[in-house]
This record gives sequence, structure tokens and C-alpha cells, in this order.
Amino acid sequence: MNALPENLDGYHTSPLQVQEGPLPALDPLERRVFFTLNQKAISVITGGIGSGKSKSLRYVSSKCHSSEYKIIAIVGGNYSVMDLYRQILLNFGTSYMSY
Repeated sequence: MNALPENLDGYHTSPLQVQEGPLPALDPLERRVFFTLNQKAISVITGGIGSGKSKSLRYVSSKCHSSEYKIIAIVGGNYSVMDLYRQILLNFGTSYMSY
């Protein structure tokens, strides 16, 4: 079996290994997300492929009690504002009319 080099492209571990446990920046992210929720504001999380966006959001959403919050997933794309609104309304089971 071929072993990967110890330092592949600057990584200290294999980039293909899954990191177990919480990521180091999750506590500050959790505080920022709950601050945003308490302000009834909107937050956007961006990052490159494999940077931990989904894992971070799953971690923070696991801290949200289902009786207080409804978590909806909207995947980014080339949407118009109306398409974004439609996705949000459909997640809440609300019908919409478009003219």
C-alpha cells in the first residue's frame, strides 16, 4: 500500500482524513450565529469547497431547540430574489402567487 507523504501540499495530516470533533472556530461562530438570531437578522456563511461550512452549520443548528427555531437549508445558486423567497416560503409550507 502506498503511504501519503507526511506533508502533502502544506497539510500536516492527509487532506482526505476527516477531522473528528468540533472545529476550533465553532464556539465564536456559535456566539455570532445566536447574536444574529437574537437580532432577527440574516447571516451568510461563505467559504471554499471543504472549508467546513456545512459541518459548522450542523454544529450550530444542533444547539437550536426545535421548539424555538425552524432550520431551513437553502443551497446557493444563480437565483433571482423571487426564487429565494419561494424557497423560504415552501420550507414553511406557505403557498405563494406569482404574477
